Parts: sequence; structure tokens; C-alpha cells
Amino acid sequence: MLDIMKRGTVQVGSRTWEYHGDDKDQTIFYITPQPVWSTVNNLPKTQLVEYKTGDSKNGSGYCTLQVQLGVPDEAIDAVKADIAQRFTVSAPQFLTVQFQTGTVVSLTYPDGEGGTTGIQVSGTDFANNTAIFQLPLTADQMKTLKSTLRQKGGSPFEIQYTITVPAEMPAVTCELAFDSAIALNYEVTSHEHTHWASSSTYTYDISEKLAESNASTITVTKTDPNMSDDDVNHIRTWGQTVISNNIAKEVAAALALQQDASGTQPFSISQVASFKETYQEKEVVLWRLQPLATLPSFADMELTPAQMDSLETTVDKRQFVAQVTPQCKFKSSNLQTPNAVIKAGDSPFMTDVKALDHVDVTISYPTLKASESRTHTFKDNTPYTWQADWDDKAGGVYSLSYVAVYADGTQILGTLDNLQAATYTLDLQAIGTLNVTFDASRFFTKKSKVVEEVTVDFVFNIPQQPPYLESATLNGSLTLNAGASQQATFSSVFPAPLATDYIYTVTYNFASGVTAYPYTSDAKQQNGQWVRLEQPDFQQAFNVVAQMGDGTTFSVESATVNFYYNDTPYFPDIPGSKALPSPTQSSPIQLNFPLEGNKSGLQMQLIQLFANTKMSPITVDATLIATDGSVTQIGPYDFAPQSLAALSISSTHQFVFVSVDPSIVDWETKKLNKITVHITQVRYTVSLESGTKNVKTGENVPVQTITVDPIKKQANSLHFYVPNIQGGFSDLEFDWYAEYIYPTGTLYAHGTEQGTSVSLPQTASEASPPKKPSL
Repeated sequence: MLDIMKRGTVQVGSRTWEYHGDDKDQTIFYITPQPVWSTVNNLPKTQLVEYKTGDSKNGSGYCTLQVQLGVPDEAIDAVKADIAQRFTVSAPQFLTVQFQTGTVVSLTYPDGEGGTTGIQVSGTDFANNTAIFQLPLTADQMKTLKSTLRQKGGSPFEIQYTITVPAEMPAVTCELAFDSAIALNYEVTSHEHTHWASSSTYTYDISEKLAESNASTITVTKTDPNMSDDDVNHIRTWGQTVISNNIAKEVAAALALQQDASGTQPFSISQVASFKETYQEKEVVLWRLQPLATLPSFADMELTPAQMDSLETTVDKRQFVAQVTPQCKFKSSNLQTPNAVIKAGDSPFMTDVKALDHVDVTISYPTLKASESRTHTFKDNTPYTWQADWDDKAGGVYSLSYVAVYADGTQILGTLDNLQAATYTLDLQAIGTLNVTFDASRFFTKKSKVVEEVTVDFVFNIPQQPPYLESATLNGSLTLNAGASQQATFSSVFPAPLATDYIYTVTYNFASGVTAYPYTSDAKQQNGQWVRLEQPDFQQAFNVVAQMGDGTTFSVESATVNFYYNDTPYFPDIPGSKALPSPTQSSPIQLNFPLEGNKSGLQMQLIQLFANTKMSPITVDATLIATDGSVTQIGPYDFAPQSLAALSISSTHQFVFVSVDPSIVDWETKKLNKITVHITQVRYTVSLESGTKNVKTGENVPVQTITVDPIKKQANSLHFYVPNIQGGFSDLEFDWYAEYIYPTGTLYAHGTEQGTSVSLPQTASEASPPKKPSL
């Protein structure tokens, strides 16, 4: 595995090459590859297509270009010499950098007005990690690109890869923190109502906003006093990217829950809770490498005028162009980069993913009529470009269908509509490969004496298909004896596209000498291919946001919010848990608004609790006093804090919690494993001056899961958070359905309830879920 601190750099011409040593074998090294042109017959894979028309499109066009990562021989020779001098290793072995999924490739190019613009695409994550770009160009951009590419000493294209690789944290403790209250204050006072995100598919430069707001802190404490300040700054920079990525994920999740999300959506950072993470020495982390390079121009590559001309095309009409890049493991995939070897016994990332034989992709567009021009068979990760005459009625919109055939004969079929004429990445998730790695290395370092064993129960369910339900147990003896990182990988292929989250629970068994029963975490729902398991005593944090008014005329004079346990909560006797609050009804955690000296219309306070509250849910109630003297009472409601990011109250809208009681469910007869519960529509009535109004809301609450608790030997109730219910509501009604996941398959139950509670039936008997209600 890559050693973060064992690194060196060498200069070869105008480029600086970085390399790292291995954390176990002093003869093994990893050279960070750099962006280069993909070539064929010594020509770069690029094409500039200019339109020569009689309308406004004259002189404009598009450019396609393909890049990859590479390490030239001269760089390897220079690194070998530097290793011999710096580390006294005369015959180093070079291993492939172990790419994790999610490589992002950024391209900066001229905007035609004297500045630059940019675009991002996904890398393939395999072999040379190819990326392909399609750039629509104005006439000025086309002129600039052509001129610059034919000049020596420069290029219009700057490429940066962002790669994640597994590595061990060096001799430091790194604490990362994000304070959403500071971020919210920045958001409100800066009057930037873009609110950290613009749509459900794009987030702004969060790292820039973090720097402006001072909402994040990175504290690096050296355990090795000889570590250099340069190394500490290296880790601090990494920590900032971790915080940015965590926030980006929360932003995307919050946007996905917004009703009727389309186009530009307002977003408040109050929907992202504050958090704190601590990384310790020897813990496996995802390190980030960001090689940056300016591609050489045609002149720098010493292309002849004829060769340059062959890369520039003029057409008399506008063209439709679409590229597809697979991001999959084919049976023919070469996981090695050039000039690298794989040591016997080592397993590069994703060798455990099931291999594809081929993928047939068919494009549907009006001017693509012949079947042979519409379908392409991919047998590796090389991108493919479709090109045809432009259709004015269709514009740049096309559809794509695919058949992915795995080496074992499994077939995955899918269709994607309303795609824009640009690049599209056909990735592992789209074609039905699920591959998730759970990392528990942090529990089993020599300094950790709390956890003896961790068991991950993992479930992924597709309607009308057998559930994917597996369990893996990790323990400290494996790590300490073998020196291997502790990871459990769940990998499978499903005969349907995967476009939803998975659910997992973590059971902790504690080491001898620690007074604590084994316990299982609350079920967690997320996506992504790497899960860093939390410590068993981690805190659950969420924001309480009060909408006082517009900042000048208060619609809410004051608000009081109370949190308390009705029953004595279970706190295992492990470090950290006993220090967290255990409020009662007579002595609650009480939040009061407005905050002292704060006149802003939107105010927020943070609450932190022990996370394993499914055994004893917390209760909330709130009292609002308006400027006209009216009093509004909200609750009391029981809820599980881990289902929240922000609890919002105002004079016009309130929240409710819908409880789901599993007390009569039969878990034994058919060996029921889990129940997932969905709230699909909420309906209520509000009174207006002109009469009453019926209100419907769509599904904007996350799916939750019920399992049997290993300590109490019973299943606990769920509490769904339903936000933004209009004040003065009546006749509350909601639709629900539940998936009962048995070893033999999934069955369903559903119903409609009045009020705020539902009692799940003993068993489920329906073969399919109900149809989603229309709004």
C-alpha cells in the first residue's frame, strides 16, 4: 500500500514527477502517472470540427479529445536514479497505483474572450484511466484553439486528474471538523443565495466556500516529532478535500429529498449537520493524488502540417456528436499501467468485481438510421463516438440502450432517455455491478483496545428479485498478525440497473476488560463504494433551525425547543458514550430562540446525542410565540436523531413524526431478516379564509429499516420525519408500504393510515409493491 510520507520528486524537462514508496516492502514504489494525449499512429486522439454555414453557426463547431494517464520511460529512469540516491534501493519494483472508483478529470480551455472555462468528466478507473471530452466551441474559441495548437511552447488544454488510492495515515492524529452554524452565518450574511449547490446534479466549488466561511478546521498533531512541517501541510491539504467531499455528499442527498427538484434549487447549508472525524496513525484512508499537466501542442509533438490538417475538419452543416465511455471491468481489461508490475499475491483494486464479456450500446437519433451505425460493441474501456447530421427537431437529445453481457452469462439490459449530445459514462452502477468495501482498520491498530470484532450486515434489495443479504466479520487478530488492512467487500451482479442506496448495520463486540454488551448500530442507508466504519461511541449531530422572520419584522417572537428521553437510554460503558447527555422530561436539553444578540431571520443551534438511540427514542416538543401573541405548540413527538440533518420550525410550517410499530411482526416462522419501510405520500387539510385546501406531498423522507435488536431481543419502532407541514393542519393521512425480506425472497405489505402511526402486520403476503401514488 502507498506510503504517504515516503515520497520524492524528480524533474524531467518541464514536468515534475512524484513517487511514493510502499508501506511494507522497501523495494516497491509507485509513480504517480500524469495526463497525456491518447494517441493512435503517433497522432493525438482529437478532432476539431468547424461548421462552414451561412448562419450564426458559421465558424463554430466542436472538439473531441481523449486523454489518459502515463509514465514515460525517461521518467522511470529519472525516478530510479533518485530512489537509489534518496532511499538506497538499487533495483526498485514499480507497482500500479491502485485507483479507487470515482476518478474525476478536469479540463481547462480558452473561453474565446481572453479567459478560460472548464469541464469535468469521469475517468475509467482502469489501466490508463482514460477520459474523453466533447467541447462545443464558439467561432472565437475555435479560432483560438486552432492557432494555439499549431504554436510551439504552449497548448490550450490543461488537464488535472483527481485520483483516490488506499494509504496508511502516518505518525499523526488528524482531526477534521465542520461547523454548519458558521457556514450558515456566512451563507446568510454574504447574500449568496446559490447556497452551496445549484441543482440535484451539480455542486459549486465547496472548497472555495469553506475557505471563505472559515467553517472547517483541520488539526494535525504529530506523534513523531521529527515529521517535517511540509508533511503536516500535505496532510492538512488532504483533510480539506475530505471535508469538501463529505459536504458534497450531504448536499447531493439533501437535494435528492427536495420535492419536485428540477432546474436551479435553493439550498441551505443548515441541511448539513456539523461533524467531526478523527484519523489516527496506521489507519487506512483514501489518499488523493492530483496530477496536473498541460498537453503539448501539435507543434510541440512535431506533427507535420499534413498531420495537423488531418485533425481539423470543416463541414457544411452542423453535426450531432455523442460519446460513450465505459467505466467497467471487462475480462480483457488490463489493470496495470505501462511500465508497472504487480507483485505476486497482491490484488489491485476491483479485481473482485465480476468481469464483463462485452457491452452492446445502441444510440437512437433521427439521422442515425442504419443499424450498423447505431450500435457499437465495447470489449474494453475505449470510448466510442457517434456522429451524424444534425436534426433541428430533435436538437441534441438522444436515447441510449445497452445490453451488458458478463463472463458468466448474466445479462443486464437498460435504457436511458433524454440524454444531451455530449459525453456519457456507462459505469458499474448503471450496468448492475454492486461493489462496496467496508473499512474497519481504525479499530484494530495497536493503540486500539476497545473493539475486538466488527460484523457488517449488508442488504441490497431490488423489487421482485431475491434480496442480496450478506454478513462479514472482521477482527483485530487478522490485522495485527498479518499486517493487512481490515476490509470486507460485498460484490455482486443483479439483472437490473442499480440506482438506489444499500442498507447496512454494524455489530460491535468489545475487547475483554471493556464493560459493554455487544450492540448493533442503527441501520444506515447510503451509496458509494467505500464505507469508513464509525467508532461505536460516535455522536449524532443535527441542526435545529428557527425561521424567526425576515430579519426586520419578526413573525416569531420566541421559540423554545425541548429534547428528552421518556425511558432510560442504553449507554454502553465505552469511552465517550457516558459523557454524552441523557436528558429527562424534568431536565431536558432546552434550546431558546432568538439567540442572544442575534437579529437575523434564520437562526440555528446544534444538538449532539449518542447515536444508538433506536433502543430509546428521543422526544421533542416546541413552543412558538408569535408577534401577535398567539402560541403554537408542536409535539411532543418521538424520533430517532440519525434520521435528521436539520429540524426546522417556523410560524407557518411545522414538522410531524410518523411512527411505525413492529411489535406484532413474526420474525421466527419464516426467518425474517429485515423490514424496509417507505412513506410514499402524506395528505392533510388546511383552513384558509376562502375555505379549506387539501394538500398532498410526495415522498421526501428516506427509507428506514427494522431489525431485531441483539440486546433487547426485540424490534424497535421507527420514527419518520415529515417536514414542512402547514400550520393549523387537520385530517393527516399517509400511504406506506413495507418490504419483508426473507431468505427466500421479498414480500410486501401496504396501507393507508389516519394520524401519525402504523402497526406493521405479522407477515407480508403481496408479491410486488403498490404503485406510486400520483400527486
